Amino acid sequence: MMGTDLRVRVSNSMSKSEAKLECDWKLRRFLMLHSQALQKISNIQGNSPTPNMLTSRLASHVLAEMKEIGWDKVDSVDETFQQLTLTLCDTAGRKHVLLLNLSPQKEASEMCTVHLPIPADFNINQDEQVSLQDLMNQFRVMVNKCEDFWEMMYEIDQNTWVLEPEKPGPSVCHRRLALGPRASLHIKVDAAQPRLLPQCSFLGADQDVAPLRERLNKHVHQWNVHCSILENLQTVLETTLPSPKTSSREKFTLECGICYSYRLGEAIPDNVCGDQCCGQTFHHQCLYEWLRGLPSSRQSFNRIYGECPFCSKPITVKIDAPF
Repeated sequence: MMGTDLRVRVSNSMSKSEAKLECDWKLRRFLMLHSQALQKISNIQGNSPTPNMLTSRLASHVLAEMKEIGWDKVDSVDETFQQLTLTLCDTAGRKHVLLLNLSPQKEASEMCTVHLPIPADFNINQDEQVSLQDLMNQFRVMVNKCEDFWEMMYEIDQNTWVLEPEKPGPSVCHRRLALGPRASLHIKVDAAQPRLLPQCSFLGADQDVAPLRERLNKHVHQWNVHCSILENLQTVLETTLPSPKTSSREKFTLECGICYSYRLGEAIPDNVCGDQCCGQTFHHQCLYEWLRGLPSSRQSFNRIYGECPFCSKPITVKIDAPF
């Protein structure tokens, strides 16, 4: 169709909603073949151009670039052709989104929005015309850098009980893994080097987590960068982490002993009474408020010391947030 003159007739053009378009059969066939692509940009509304509407020449330029990168990668475009949503899939088929704001008022650093676990450093020269193909190529390079990280985290998500976050997104680098009914492990992974030993913090009663902490310190030299995070964790801790294949989630989602719920907003119980006969779990905020209201509690630096609401044995909580 490029360079071909075709006749188009518009009747009743005074009313956009009632206008009728008549065209050559070749053009009609072309439009039918590309109806899906046209549907993505058919949401331009309004009976008259707005002050923010791009000129037809600029709109044509954006359309040409969207065609160049492929209509399958264009998820949406607004009526001004200044806000675009582009997508691409990695080698595992995971879809990743690039949000573009091409408004002249935007700084170069504000033009691109992505959800990646690494810094998104797009190379954009604001004095030159932005190329969608160039931005997509840069985005693909970033996505490729993260694929090993996503594989590591996917294995963890599928084969362990992840207590937090409940629905981790592609940019989330931490996980809280169940080790037992009253013990868990919080890990924070370096997305740029996902096979290195992550930051590890044990949560739970000391009698439950102390042996695991000792094993980690003893066997940390066995960490193998050629193995996955999950494989290495189970090797250095000398244990198999609880899995959805072998246990139920209810075993690890114990309610808070103060508010009698598992979730308090986004938080889950992360403080445990250290008494072996008790072992009751509490939300950090619940226990903090409880101890702060007791006359017998005392504060030392950033901790409050008091009595467990269940067994009256000594218990402590940090004043600041756990993470």
